[in-house]
This record gives sequence, structure tokens and C-alpha cells, in this order.
Amino acid sequence: MKYAFTTEYDIDYQGITPDLTLTFPRFIQLLQETSIRHTDSTPFDMNWYAQNKRGFILLNWQAEVYGYPRFHDTLVVDTWPTLFKGMFAERAFQARDKAGRVLALANTFWIYTDLSTRKPTRIEPTLLEGYGAVQPHPLEKDFTMPAPDAQFSLYEERAYTVTRRDTDSNGHVNNVVYLEWAEDLILDSVYDTTRVKRMKAAYKKECVRGMTASVEAFTKGGNSGEYLFRISQKGEGIKELLAEVWMLRS
Repeated sequence: MKYAFTTEYDIDYQGITPDLTLTFPRFIQLLQETSIRHTDSTPFDMNWYAQNKRGFILLNWQAEVYGYPRFHDTLVVDTWPTLFKGMFAERAFQARDKAGRVLALANTFWIYTDLSTRKPTRIEPTLLEGYGAVQPHPLEKDFTMPAPDAQFSLYEERAYTVTRRDTDSNGHVNNVVYLEWAEDLILDSVYDTTRVKRMKAAYKKECVRGMTASVEAFTKGGNSGEYLFRISQKGEGIKELLAEVWMLRS
């Protein structure tokens, strides 16, 4: 398959674990960066989006990780569109090492938004010309989140106040920050001995600067390696779900 866009990253010290491999949030951040670079390579670059108050807002992530790059490795990331329909778009990713070994695959789901009104709008047909041909997903598409049923038990809750460093050019908390919050609540004994192998995330409502976000961490316990994180806006008489992150670690 001919990929719509490919770029390389030299893995530097940012986002490195004690064993000198890339952290999971940083891995996802590099996939996200590739989508930005792809857009910026089209006739409608990031300056066009900023000037015209338009943006693709991420609704869902689905990722599987088969291996993590190490400090000084070269990571090659391919991305391509898998759907454009009305106001919706889907994008796929493949991450590999220089030898061609696939390290991760991912699917994403987006909604095109008028940032001046914060409301969805139809994608302009001319906008699509630079993105390349729509091609199949690399994974069987599954954005369904598990329910926080009796199999999951709450083991920690932590509040975060959103500051400007958590937000991106769309004016809301960047999707990778939710992953960082989730990873913060993994117990050290688990974090130091396991890595994320599968992840799904659903973004329900924008979280903006000044909000207090409460992160609830659930696990199935035992040796399941399965975790669910529910991020909600909390305040006096308020509890509204903002996002959910599910991960499988081993």
C-alpha cells in the first residue's frame, strides 16, 4: 500500500522510561504529530486552519502496540485517511522501525468543527484534495468502550486543574494529556513491570483551561492487566463525563 504521508523521528530523551524506551503517551503524541505534519503538507496547511477557525476534533483513538522504540532509535510513522463523510473523518497510523518491523497500528475518528462557534460543520470538498486516497483501516475498527460494570473496581481518584500547558491550538486539553493523567494513576509496581499493549479512548466533551478534571481509575484486578479511566468535570453540583480511556497492559 502506498501511504499518504510518512515521516521519521529520532527518539530523543523526551518521554523516555528508566529502561530507555519510549513512554506510551509520547508514542501516541508522535502519531498525533504525524497527522499534523500531514495536514501541514497539504495546500490547506495549519495556518489556513488557524486563520479560518477550522479544526478536526478527535473523538476516538484505538491503538495496538507490538514493540516500543528505544533512545536513539529511528521511528517511521505512516498515516493515511480511511474515511471522509459529511463532517466526519477517520485516519489510520502505522509505526515501524527502520528495518520495517511494525511497532504499532492505530485508528482515529474525528469531527470537523467551526472553532468560532464550537459546532460541527461539513468538510469542504476542496479540503480533501491534499490528503490522498481513502484506504482501509490497519485494524478491525472498534471504538466501543467497556462499561464500568461490577467487574471493574475503583482504586484511586485524583483531581487536576487544567492550565495552559495542557491545552493545544484548538483551545482544549490535548488528547495525549488524558493519557498522561491515566498513566499517573497506574501503581508504580505495575507501571515499572508492564507496558500498554492495547488502548481505546473516547472524548465526550471539551475540557478547557480553568476546569477541574477528576480522574477515576478502575481495574479488573488480578492478572487481567485491564484498566479503565473516567475523566469528569467536577464542581459544586457538577459531574459530567469528559473522556474515557481503556488500556490493556502486560
